[in-house]
Amino acid sequence: TPLPEARESGEAYIEVASRGEGVTHLSRRALTRSVEAAKPDFELTAEHKVWIEDYLKDRISRKSLKVGENVTVNKELVREAIGQSKELTDAQLKHLKRYSQRVSAYR
Repeated sequence: TPLPEARESGEAYIEVASRGEGVTHLSRRALTRSVEAAKPDFELTAEHKVWIEDYLKDRISRKSLKVGENVTVNKELVREAIGQSKELTDAQLKHLKRYSQRVSAYR
């Protein structure tokens, strides 16, 4: 059976888990869709993106997902996370580099 399609409402991205995916993966997809819809007013580096994913995951859920399970990612929460990430210090961004280098989507 094919998985349901990801979709979008006025207020949220509704992402669908594939095999081996968790809330972080779905947060990453919602962030990508948000940035494609409206670019932030600063350079969003891989380190910012890793921090944003974590911010979203911590506010959505830490539970594991079943294949085909939906996760709703509120657009306002994504915008809030992007705004908060703009305040990261150089030291924080440097610390995040070790994590961002492991994320193939950001290389």
